Amino acid sequence: MARMLGSCRSLWSVFEFRNAVLCARNGTVTLQTHQKHDLTDKIQNISIDPERLKEIDESPSGWVPPSEKVPDLPFSIRRSKMNNLPVYTDFKGGGTRHITIIRRIKGDLKAVEELLRAKLDKDLIIQLNELTGQVKIKGNHKDKVVTLMKELGF
Repeated sequence: MARMLGSCRSLWSVFEFRNAVLCARNGTVTLQTHQKHDLTDKIQNISIDPERLKEIDESPSGWVPPSEKVPDLPFSIRRSKMNNLPVYTDFKGGGTRHITIIRRIKGDLKAVEELLRAKLDKDLIIQLNELTGQVKIKGNHKDKVVTLMKELGF
């Protein structure tokens, strides 16, 4: 995006769209598009190590250490001080609304959203907070999210 703005230096106004920049300069308007990185194919092709699944199944408490081999994803999830995954549930509205919160995410939150939609459910209602690095999911999906994160090696 910054490269496109650099090529549009003497502009009257710049309008940013989802995947494009509209430059108005000297009475002419040009639309410059940039390539959106599509992670859907990459996410669909993530393979989970069978030894990792065996390690998760054999653990009596369900706790497993982070894998030494993490997949090449544009985000990372750091564990808490007690070395647990930062996935929490919150209850709102007097306990009638359940929310699953994933914290401590560094990197591309849109990629996290695509991963959750691809691996869990397409119809999830997801809220991204870029400032705090959190993802909120409507409903109680903690067990599924924790299992997915363990399988990925976080």
